[in-house]
Amino acid sequence: VLFRSSNQQADLTVYPAPALVFDLLPEQAPQGPVRLRMECGPGCGGTLDLQRVISALPTGQRHSLKIPLACFAAQGADLSRIGAPFSLTADAPFAAAFAHIRVRAGAAQEPDALSCTQFSPAP
Repeated sequence: VLFRSSNQQADLTVYPAPALVFDLLPEQAPQGPVRLRMECGPGCGGTLDLQRVISALPTGQRHSLKIPLACFAAQGADLSRIGAPFSLTADAPFAAAFAHIRVRAGAAQEPDALSCTQFSPAP
């Protein structure tokens, strides 16, 4: 479990075409769902299953992922009041390092940004 939260809520709707951007170094491919959640309070949030995306990446190499915030909004996140922009859980074996986690304006429109259709529905 990797979790990053704040006592204050952030309004991420002020950014044009925002994406959650982070570096990932997979060490062991996931053997089950890898749930990335953006939370906006009790009972509010959007969850994406990253298993397919991460499984397609070579292990032992650094990758930069750009996930449009619209993907989290489509799963129920209220982007106007985000308190935990990065919450990651996996039930089955999986090992990776994460770095440089941030929200960046315009990144959702960059050619290497992921598409919401690349994620499995979160279990």
